[in-house]
Order: sequence, then structure tokens, then C-alpha cells
Amino acid sequence: MVGLWGMAGIGKTTIAKAIYERIYALFEGCCFLSNVREESHKVGLSHLQIELLSQIFKEGNPQKFSGGINFVKDRLHNKKVLIILDDVDQQEQLEGLVGNRDWFGPGSRIIITTRNRHVLTYPKVNGTYKATELENDEALELFCLHAFRQKDVSEDFRQICGHALDYTRGLPQALKVLGSSLYTKGKCEWESELEKLKQFPNQKVQNVLKTSLEGLDKNDLGIFVDVAFFYKGQNKDFVGEILESCGFFFSIGIRNLVDKSLITISKNKLWMHDLLQETGWEITDKKKKKRVGKLSSKNLKYLVNATGCGFMKTSIVY
Repeated sequence: MVGLWGMAGIGKTTIAKAIYERIYALFEGCCFLSNVREESHKVGLSHLQIELLSQIFKEGNPQKFSGGINFVKDRLHNKKVLIILDDVDQQEQLEGLVGNRDWFGPGSRIIITTRNRHVLTYPKVNGTYKATELENDEALELFCLHAFRQKDVSEDFRQICGHALDYTRGLPQALKVLGSSLYTKGKCEWESELEKLKQFPNQKVQNVLKTSLEGLDKNDLGIFVDVAFFYKGQNKDFVGEILESCGFFFSIGIRNLVDKSLITISKNKLWMHDLLQETGWEITDKKKKKRVGKLSSKNLKYLVNATGCGFMKTSIVY
């Protein structure tokens, strides 16, 4: 049992599908359960158990598998299976769907994708891997496949493609969406679109990233927004002192945000992907965002010192 984790739009599902297509023929039964997070909240784990068995046994009548967990154990304990659980967000989902290793036959493989690293602390998970942003050459190839329907870029568009890569910062979902939106358009339109993005983020990308914020409590969301506005690149201990003095529970909050791939810590400084930062701006009252955007660094420092915690009391809107 292995887990793949990373931020929304980073390509976890794409990687899992590629693995599935490459190795599924080596197993006696296979299942790819998509959108476990959404479906478990919508229809419940019992429905997903039935779906899992239906896929593995290729059975068109799902009512044959209404026996729940015990039925899963009884039917699969001697069967070599491949199971992909995509977008898991709670350990209870793992317990209900794949439980213990002895539920399945020798040689079985279970792959889990999640945005939340903490889910993968489930005792039966053997290893975890973090999905990261694409390197520049890989990002350019993916962007070109959607913007030009080919892997290469013409010399006329090379520089402007560089601006697109600067905006997307190696995030596969953003590369696909932006590339597709520019397909068949002229250079002048490309330039206009990239200028527009400086003020109006792409809503398709934003909608994907906003799902990462679902389920955050007020403490964690408040810390996320404050880092987006004020503290990106700042020393973690310095930020912690300020936010703790404002009533935030910083230590647990920042751990939760790191586990959910919303914030990273490098050399004890807080960072987040540029597009996630835009998401933090977008969910906050736009008038306040506009006012902050006009502040000089001197005035910004004064505002933080005066209020102590930036947007602690800012109204958050979705």
C-alpha cells in the first residue's frame, strides 16, 4: 500500500491513471475508484465498497455485493488485485475500503492519492511519495501540447511561452487550462490574456485550487490567508510569534497546512505556490485586497505591527 500526495492540480490522478494503465493486466482484478472524497460524502462508504467489488468482478448488478466490509474480505482475501483510491481525505475511507493487507491476496497493490499527507500516516501504508511541480522542460512540453497540439513551440512564441510558464509555475492543471484557452489564438491575444491574468486569475484554475481550502477550520484558513497576504517568504518563528499573539493556534495550524500541501517550509521560511497565493487573495474581501495592494512596504509593515495579525478578522467569502 503506497500513497501519493500533493496540492490540487499537481497531477496525482494523472500519475495514478498512468500507473494503472501500465500494470493492470498483471492482476486478477482491478479497480480505480475516482473522487473518493466527494463520493464518500455524497453516497457513503457502503456504496463505494459495492462499486469497488463491482469493478473487480466486472459485475453489472451491484446489488450482489451489498454485504459491506465482510463481503469485501470474503471475496478478495485470495485474489491478487490492483486498487487505486483517488482523492482520499480521511483515514476512515481507507479503513472502510482497503482495511488490512490480509483482505487481499498475495501480490496485491493498493495506491492512494490525497492532498493530505496526514491521511497516509494510516498504519498499513508502506511508503509515501510527494508529487511536485514540473521542471521547466516538462512544463513547456505539456503547455505546448495544449496550446499548439504539438510538443514544440515556434520561435515567434518562445518568449511569450516563457511568460506563461512563469505564471503557472509548473502546475500541470494550470498548464493544461491556460494552454487550451490560448489554442488557435494569435500572439496579440496571448499577450492580452497573460496581462489580464495579473488582475483576473483564471477561474477554472482557481476553482480547482479552492477545493483545497474546503474543510479548513477558521484557525487554519486565517493562517493561510495571512501568509498569502503578508508572510510568504518570512521566517516561520517570527510569523508564529505574531499570529500566536493574535489568538491563532499557529503550531498545529501550520502543520495542518503543510500536510495539506497548502504551505511549504524551506530553510525555516514559509512559502506557497503563486497560484495558491492568488487563491488566498481571491477568497478575501476584494476591497481589502485592493487596499492592501496599494500599500508601500513601509506602510504594510506599519499595518501588520498595528493590527498584529493582518487579516485575522477579515471576512472570507467563497
